[in-house]
Amino acid sequence: MGGQSHHYVPKVYLTGFFDPKQVARKQNVLWRYRPGGRPEAKGLTKVAEQTDFYDLPELGDEDNDIEEMLSQIERTVSWHLKKLRDGKWPLTHREKAEVAGYIALQYTRTPWFRELANKSAISLQRAGLKDMLERPGEVEDFLEQMKRETDETVGDVDSLKKFMERVADGSIPAEQKNKAWNAKVMLQHSNDLSERFFRMRWSLVEAPEGSAFITSDVPTSIVDPAVETLGPEGYKISAEMEVYFPVSPHFAVVGDHRSGPDRRLAITAESVQNFNADQMKRCQEIYASLHSKELQAEFDRIVKERPPSIRELPQQYLRATIERARVRAAVNRES
Repeated sequence: MGGQSHHYVPKVYLTGFFDPKQVARKQNVLWRYRPGGRPEAKGLTKVAEQTDFYDLPELGDEDNDIEEMLSQIERTVSWHLKKLRDGKWPLTHREKAEVAGYIALQYTRTPWFRELANKSAISLQRAGLKDMLERPGEVEDFLEQMKRETDETVGDVDSLKKFMERVADGSIPAEQKNKAWNAKVMLQHSNDLSERFFRMRWSLVEAPEGSAFITSDVPTSIVDPAVETLGPEGYKISAEMEVYFPVSPHFAVVGDHRSGPDRRLAITAESVQNFNADQMKRCQEIYASLHSKELQAEFDRIVKERPPSIRELPQQYLRATIERARVRAAVNRES
């Protein structure tokens, strides 16, 4: 039996990027671009979707309401998207709060973010094992604890150390397969980002005639000039962060931490080109309202030159995170 098709970029959002020439011919399609490929005219059935992407086997069908929750958010925000696509500005306080949550979700509900979360969890697990191995008596204490809790023989210290060493150095592959955990992380980070986005100054930016915004399978772009220099206590979004979210070929929302009221402004063709380049730095596919060999060539160039879309967590950050976890554990034991 086949699984369910789940769109991680909502169809109601992607309709804003239909090719108007094709719509006039009663063909509701957009153009999908992939690295090394050719622009393809596509309907929405198999665009930005995966089978059972939001399936939560750990909870069972009766307890999985993720799809319904996401659908409700999409229904609510669809009216705000229409307002933005019509160039109506500014949003009300409530509309801005709801769109902020929507923009945050378009960052965290994607395969890219899921892979980021999974790889980060594995990196922390490996770093935790390495830290344990470096502390005299730690593995022995851990083994004794396991024996007390399970009342079973769980192996000897040397065998356990060898196994942990192989996991820590990557000789034994590690995977994070718990999709309920993925859903929890998706919603937690979305909530945190939503609050940050809402507090920003927003600009509704308009593309000039002859230019068009594109979108992608990771439609929310977070650009942070400070991220490369952040230390272990600050490997998170900084005050320099800006967020970019295209809503149609003609309009996009830009959020920043500068003072002043929300505004609407026209931008140059060069700024649109830079905006689109940011979309291409992380995604696997881009979606546009037009067929363009130049856009395909630019995407191919950026894909070849861009750094890995998921960075390795800095060792300082890993050590600091593990140390904070140790402190919390110690406090919990004493309380």
